[in-house]
Amino acid sequence: MAEVWINRESKLVKKFYKPDGCTITGNPPRHTDLDEIKFLYETEIFWSTKLQSKYTVRMLDHGEIQKEPGWFIVQDWHGSDLLPYFHPNTRLYHIIPDADKQIEEMFEFWKSNGVYKINNAMANMTMHNGRILAFDFKYAEHRADNRMHLEQASIQKWVSKIEPSLVDRLERLL
Repeated sequence: MAEVWINRESKLVKKFYKPDGCTITGNPPRHTDLDEIKFLYETEIFWSTKLQSKYTVRMLDHGEIQKEPGWFIVQDWHGSDLLPYFHPNTRLYHIIPDADKQIEEMFEFWKSNGVYKINNAMANMTMHNGRILAFDFKYAEHRADNRMHLEQASIQKWVSKIEPSLVDRLERLL
């Protein structure tokens, strides 16, 4: 969805939510309707603010882009997402020995805040000082029974790669 610019020296990332952006894949955004983009941006702001904690990347600034339609978000940048660290044999344990426990704690936090993040991919997590941090809440939703299947699918598709036993262990947190 967002066009992303990283300033490694300043350790900042700026994301632009706009209809004519260029995503990390080099393609235009999947969402180009301005009302839809605004909804996703506002969802990101709401949950990033509400969930600000040791489990999330800190948001520093946000607002409307001045010279074109769209919005921006500025966040701390801690380095790559978790995908480059993943190895099929060691998963993330070679770099984060307690990765499964951290994910379980994170899901306890999501539950206590009434959210289904829905997009729990390693591409939406990073780490800082051995701690896993989540980002990208544009698809997050308030918990509702009829939306639980989306969180379950996210766990089965992505979180299971971090640790297969998390599929069963996280069921109690849904």
